[in-house]
Order: sequence, then structure tokens, then C-alpha cells
Amino acid sequence: MRGADGLFIATAAGALWKLDPASGKVIWRQDGFSPIYATPLLSGKHLVIGDNDGSLWVVDSISGTIRDRLNLGAPLQGGPSAFAGGIAVGSRDQHLHLLTIEGASPPR
Repeated sequence: MRGADGLFIATAAGALWKLDPASGKVIWRQDGFSPIYATPLLSGKHLVIGDNDGSLWVVDSISGTIRDRLNLGAPLQGGPSAFAGGIAVGSRDQHLHLLTIEGASPPR
């Protein structure tokens, strides 16, 4: 997915990359996630990523620093979606989770 200042790529190998879209140069890389099968959501300066272990991660899109992690108990294989006031993500156990991220910008 493309943001204003970079291209974000999540992999089934459990890595998250930020690349310079013009040069392809790696700006940062964050490892240690379980497999990621869905496109991350960019909300303000936060990337929201769901992984196959059921963790929903919040990563600073500028630095790549992990800001938060919440285990939702079942694999997250679809991408999170933004709605007015928060984030929605479905899990493999057929639950829909509605969350807010402190400091996140509302979707436009």
C-alpha cells in the first residue's frame, strides 16, 4: 500500500517493509510478526496490521517502531478497515472487532 512518504509491504514471512517509491530503497524493515496475509491500514502516522497469530499491531509509519499490540485470539487474515472513530477487523473465529487507536487520525 502506498502512503504519502513511502510504500508499505507486508509479507507472509512476517516482515513489514517501508520502501522509497522512487528508488525502491529500504527505509526501514520490521520483523517478528507471524504471517501477514492482508494489506496494512494507514491511519495518520499509524500502520495497523493483523497477523495470522491473531495479533493486531500498531506501527509508527515514519520510524517503524511498534507502538502497540493486541491479541484478538484468532487469525486476522483480512485487512483492517477505517471508519469514523476507529478501526474494524474481522477474525477467523467470525468475530468483528471495533477498536480505536489513541492519537490516530480519523479517515478521510
